[in-house]
Amino acid sequence: EIGRGLRLAVNQQGERIHDEKINVLTVIANDSYKEFADSLQQEYQDDCGIIFNSRYIKNDKDKKTVTYRNDFRTDPRFLAIWERIRHDTTYRTDYDSDRLIAKVSEQINKMPKITAPSLIITKANIEHSKAGISTVVTYDKKVAIGQTYPMPDVLKLIQDKTGLTRKTISQILVNSHYRFDELQANPQKFIDVICEIINEELQALMVDGIHYYPIVQNDKAQKEQYAQELATWFDSYEIFANEFTFMVNNYDKTIYTGCVDLDSATEKTFATDCENFDEQVAFYFKLPKKFKIPTPLGTYNPDWAVVVNGKNEQVYFVAETKNTGQSVQDGVNERQLRQSEQLKIQCAKRYFALQNDVRYQVVECASELV
Repeated sequence: EIGRGLRLAVNQQGERIHDEKINVLTVIANDSYKEFADSLQQEYQDDCGIIFNSRYIKNDKDKKTVTYRNDFRTDPRFLAIWERIRHDTTYRTDYDSDRLIAKVSEQINKMPKITAPSLIITKANIEHSKAGISTVVTYDKKVAIGQTYPMPDVLKLIQDKTGLTRKTISQILVNSHYRFDELQANPQKFIDVICEIINEELQALMVDGIHYYPIVQNDKAQKEQYAQELATWFDSYEIFANEFTFMVNNYDKTIYTGCVDLDSATEKTFATDCENFDEQVAFYFKLPKKFKIPTPLGTYNPDWAVVVNGKNEQVYFVAETKNTGQSVQDGVNERQLRQSEQLKIQCAKRYFALQNDVRYQVVECASELV
């Protein structure tokens, strides 16, 4: 029954429909069905080693709605920070082609050797006993295919995946000329690896030379349309509560009237701190998912907007919550984050440097904002 339900729906023309709003399977069952499902999953786990991730199994009883205070849009604390960060922006970036060629060529010369494709042939005996199913490998061999390939249009394929000019690509390949034998041995993998190296170095250089500019909206209709779009960012929506969902108790310090949809234990700890710090945090809220900063790596959605009570005035923060574990350094060690995360954070620092009196920080807990 579930197997048939999990098939993608078709329309009147027999075409598969990929709309997630349509492809929802609802199982209505009694308590005995849950026992059957748990028993079946346990059998799969014991016999085949398949682990079922309960994170992706949703229970209708856990369904909650993220709702907002009716008056939060007129709260002076919300308006103070929102008016500082809500502006639409664009960016431009400058980088030197010679520097890109040098950095990419250096990385290509360091990359592991690309070998010809091969097949791995494995044979095993399967034994079934009361203890379960076990396997004994009886044969394992790696066999070279020994096939030759027609040489593709290397420049065009790399150009399509990187956006560089053929002249720049040619110079990169010339600077790493001694690796052409690897191109002949495995053209597709060679091209894929080269493109990956180029894109990584290109993104790093673009971020290093990025400059943000506010988009000035002079047209009244455009301003009204933008204001309406912003209003929809704070519409109520349904979620399935999990161990990270935060329940608000002090409604006066935030925009919510119930639960907050969070993604990690670090975010939940941050929200808990914000609610409990009586004198330090005056106001906080999770930035909506539609609040996105454009970057060369795609859009970036920061985590939190926080208003902190300073000595003489309130201070406005946009916070990105990360946890890099214990370190000799206090707080977050940004060098331990993935390169893509580091680059997006670097873009965010440039972006919020444009905003009036807003500080952007990468933190693990709320106390680090002071």
